[in-house]
Amino acid sequence: MHIDAAMLEGLKDWKKLTQFSGPDDWMFASRSWLDAVGTPLGVLQELMRHADIRTTMNVYGAAAKADMAVASGKIAGLALSGM
Repeated sequence: MHIDAAMLEGLKDWKKLTQFSGPDDWMFASRSWLDAVGTPLGVLQELMRHADIRTTMNVYGAAAKADMAVASGKIAGLALSGM
């Protein structure tokens, strides 16, 4: 796989600064980036290469619950505004 020279240098700098610099660590061990951009669980499953959606739910389930609360509040607002 080709990696742009500037990106490669950035990744080398990141490895020097991160607490996740071990040989078995993920390059970006923060799941919040995927959550922050609203990535659907099915896409997360594919990106993380989880064979079972339950694995994805165990890691990202809290974000899904927060999204459900927001959605539920919006539906309640729609329902109550019609009364």
